[in-house]
Amino acid sequence: MENKNDMNEKQPKNEKVKHILQLVAMLGLGIWLGCFVRFSSTHQQAPQENTGLSRFQTVYDTIAQMWVDTNEEPVDLETAAIKGFLENIGDPHTMYFTNEQLNDFTSAVEGSFAGIGVTYSMGEAGGYVSSVMEGTPASVAGILAGDVFTKVDGKSIIGMTSSEVKQLVTGDEGTKVTLTILRNGQTLDIEVTRQVIDSSVTYEKRESDGKVIGYLDINTFGNLTDQSVKKALDFFTENQIETIVIDLRDNTGGYLSSVQAILSLFVQKDTVLFSMQEKNGPAQEFKALNEKHYSFKQGYILTNEETASASEVMAGALSQILDYQLVGKTTYGKGTAQTQMMLSDMSSIKYTYARWLLPSGECINGIGIQPDIEVEAVALSDFYNITLEKDEVLKYDMVGQRIADMQHMLITLGFDTGRSDGYFDAKTKDALMAFEKEHRLEADGLYNKQDNDELISALINYFADPSHDACYQKVLEEMR
Repeated sequence: MENKNDMNEKQPKNEKVKHILQLVAMLGLGIWLGCFVRFSSTHQQAPQENTGLSRFQTVYDTIAQMWVDTNEEPVDLETAAIKGFLENIGDPHTMYFTNEQLNDFTSAVEGSFAGIGVTYSMGEAGGYVSSVMEGTPASVAGILAGDVFTKVDGKSIIGMTSSEVKQLVTGDEGTKVTLTILRNGQTLDIEVTRQVIDSSVTYEKRESDGKVIGYLDINTFGNLTDQSVKKALDFFTENQIETIVIDLRDNTGGYLSSVQAILSLFVQKDTVLFSMQEKNGPAQEFKALNEKHYSFKQGYILTNEETASASEVMAGALSQILDYQLVGKTTYGKGTAQTQMMLSDMSSIKYTYARWLLPSGECINGIGIQPDIEVEAVALSDFYNITLEKDEVLKYDMVGQRIADMQHMLITLGFDTGRSDGYFDAKTKDALMAFEKEHRLEADGLYNKQDNDELISALINYFADPSHDACYQKVLEEMR
């Protein structure tokens, strides 16, 4: 039998010390074993006989009856069970919604709400305004693309999610909200009156080098999106526009019924637009509905990695039926459809109930749709989370990733750093000083948080200009 004392490479010289160590070891073991043994001897139950209850029900009943909740806030076991179940079935698109989360989700899909009329993305400095819709309260109040708002009604939004900020910015129609804006190193408080806005669609006539294009940007597919698209197509037709560009970049989907209604504006009646394959039964075809439809000589669709779900249905259908050219990057690859079921407490679950198929019968789930013309380009999203700490200052002769990020931003904006490897040399300093001077910052060649925030703001303005949109410029090159 093994002597337990032999387990130590070195024995205590003092026997008293040895016994103390042994005692401590036994006490430690006793704490662990004691709890276990006590539980084993008094509460451990024998395997349950099959009484018709599932394993899940047995576990739930045991936890509900016997588990001691040590959390600060009591756990809703039913909600926890539902969430755990849905989170572990391997489907990222099946999930549980509280009533509040459901309302936020529905509002996002619909694209219609009482707000101010800006699109923004959250970064370290706050909300970066990427665009301001023409004629909206934000436009009237003087908010500009490139502005960074840091507070809403005096409340800091630093560290908040987009959803949390949206709750602060949106509200009842006719009410006012004040945004604290950073612009060119200055802080401004701008008051805006909320109104109901349909943000799902924007459109305009664009002209370049004698080429005329109807530009249509669809952000989501809500219940009213088809009506807004029809207005856009009427406008293009009235202006005798023959080439249309549909921008589906960053469109993560919406209602398939909306996609069917929109595609029916382009495609001859009874043409198969897509099919739905549910768990049981044959695939169901969805066809174009309208007797009359719009026709354009050429069509292009802009896509990226965030073009997903319902927007992939539209891109794939127009590509296969009308030979519209896809320009950009391979789409996300979400070939499934979800529906909702309301629960008794007004919470709900969203779950996958079908796969959808392109007119060809192809399922693109996990694959995406490859563009006809691939465009690799710098995107605004590449820069949102590049930031510096409040008191961080980078300067000449330093090396690091943040300096490489700065060089990348300066190069994109047309300032020649001579390098992009993260070494802060004299030419990088000169490029930074030129940027600082142009944007009315202190031209000291010291890279700080204010410089960083202003660079992000400048990039937003840069990418808002179609001449800097690589995908759009590629369309102009391809136009016949």
